[in-house]
Amino acid sequence: MSSIKVVGLAIGIVPIVVEILKSYRTTKDRLKSFAHHDLVIDDMHLRYRVAATNFSNNCQLLLKPVVDDPRELSGMVDDVKHEGWKIASLEERFRSFLGRDYELCEEIVVRIRNVLRETQVQLAELDKSDAESSTLNRIHQAFDITLKKNQYHRWLDELDQWNAKLGNLRAQRCELQKRHTYRPKWTVPRRYADIHTASQRLHESLQESWSCTNASHIGHQAKLSLDAQVEDVTAQLDMVIACCRRDSLQSQKGQAEAPIWLHIQSITTNAPTQTPSTKLPALADVPATPSYVEWPLLDTPPFRSVVQVDKKILKRVRFDDLSEQKETSSQPSSKSGGNPKTTSDSAGLSFASQNLKATQSVCCYLSKACLSTNCKNPCLGYLETQEVPKTFKFIFYGAGQNTETQITNKASRKTSNPINGMLQRLTTLHQLTLAHKLAIAVLQYHSTSWLAPDWDLHDVSCFPGANLLSEADITRTLQSLRLSTQFPPATSSTLAKKSQDPNQLKYMYGIRNLTLAKLGVALLEIGFRKDISTLSTEEMPHPVISARKALSEPSSSMAMLGKRYIKMARQCIDCDFSCGEDLNEENLRSAVYTDVVCTLEDMIKDWKRFIGVR
Repeated sequence: MSSIKVVGLAIGIVPIVVEILKSYRTTKDRLKSFAHHDLVIDDMHLRYRVAATNFSNNCQLLLKPVVDDPRELSGMVDDVKHEGWKIASLEERFRSFLGRDYELCEEIVVRIRNVLRETQVQLAELDKSDAESSTLNRIHQAFDITLKKNQYHRWLDELDQWNAKLGNLRAQRCELQKRHTYRPKWTVPRRYADIHTASQRLHESLQESWSCTNASHIGHQAKLSLDAQVEDVTAQLDMVIACCRRDSLQSQKGQAEAPIWLHIQSITTNAPTQTPSTKLPALADVPATPSYVEWPLLDTPPFRSVVQVDKKILKRVRFDDLSEQKETSSQPSSKSGGNPKTTSDSAGLSFASQNLKATQSVCCYLSKACLSTNCKNPCLGYLETQEVPKTFKFIFYGAGQNTETQITNKASRKTSNPINGMLQRLTTLHQLTLAHKLAIAVLQYHSTSWLAPDWDLHDVSCFPGANLLSEADITRTLQSLRLSTQFPPATSSTLAKKSQDPNQLKYMYGIRNLTLAKLGVALLEIGFRKDISTLSTEEMPHPVISARKALSEPSSSMAMLGKRYIKMARQCIDCDFSCGEDLNEENLRSAVYTDVVCTLEDMIKDWKRFIGVR
């Protein structure tokens, strides 16, 4: 066999496969011509037909990854003289597809070819004595009961075995190739990365620049809206800053402070910061009384109702002179919360030049500016940070003054609640909408200070309406979802309680990506409408373990959302996207976008169509 193997390796797989297809066809035809003379030969003929069909199917499946045109693929299997077999690159494509198993596959098809050659040699003897004896005598001579029958059965058994081995090898290579060359149908939108960068730089700027002289404040919490928008070089973010007061003051009735509602534009440039023409954008189309955003009352994402700035205006960025900035920061203000210095150009356009970092108290300044009833200028100031070669400018606008009066229960704007508290009230459409928002949030805010790896639904807050009695109330509440971070940051002991050793999570619990795993847990909690820990009477070492246990037990609670939803949750928990386990890699993010975000979008459309909602 060594000589045969060498010959096979020298020739390649393609000519051997072509020869096998010819041999099967010839053998079947010869057996068919004798089958009506003897039941033994009829049985042989049937088994050869089965073997030939198995090989043809394996051959077609083997060709599928290397031949793009389905019609050409089918034609090649049916016709050994097809022009497709003569393509010079076909053998190389086979080699590329089979990889390290190329020579093994070649040896298998050589074995099949050799068995067929031996069979054809034996069958050729049937054609030698047409004139010497009758057809019946020739058949009995060729298929002697004691020798020939056993020999043919042995060849048939060998063909079945090698066909099965070829099929197994082909299936394994297809599976490996599928996992190795997975390409998401959709690429994750570029704006997700822009929002990811802008949100992290905003957090860093706030941490570096934040100041507060109010003795009653012991901390501050920034709540960033899950909804964001990117236009050209600007990212539009919305944030609420809540002041945490001392317990003695917080407990007093009516002492809760209204949060500071802000709209922030992040402008990214490659220009150096030290230029003599540094000014903030002039908002040419901002009305005297700005149209502020009010999250709970909108049916569209919050960023669509912010002050709309014409794209051309956004591109026309203007900056104050350094001398003007220095004068502004050096002049003592009568009150820490005074109005920012404003300047008007020849067209009467107003814009602020206040560097928030230069104020004595950023907290007091923003609070007074936002809550002032006579504040005519929505632009409050800016923060700036640089990461060579890029410069990030964050321009702050008030976003809550006018709409405060539109809320029937103003207290609802003062406190936020974790979203998990309203799971029981969610309809199927609300469940899918919430899941969709969280999936996008993971892609936008993963690996930032806004979203911890071990996050859960307790970390996602909302500003609920007065009573959440109607579906419209819940819909509006879902438009106010926010992620939170503290100023100053939480102590290391507090963070230690939440974080766990990544190696322990990976090797002990099999958690490949904690952020995605917690997204899967959140999807299940939304589906079950309850905390994952309440689904089992036993205490589990980690919520992901509880989620896996819940997935293994069929539940009617998840029936309405269907198998696609359950599959998504399982994929996230196991990080089963065939694209690694690092969300910083675009391939994995695109896979999550395709398999989770886009799938949820399709499910939302299907459900709206089903219930007759546009």
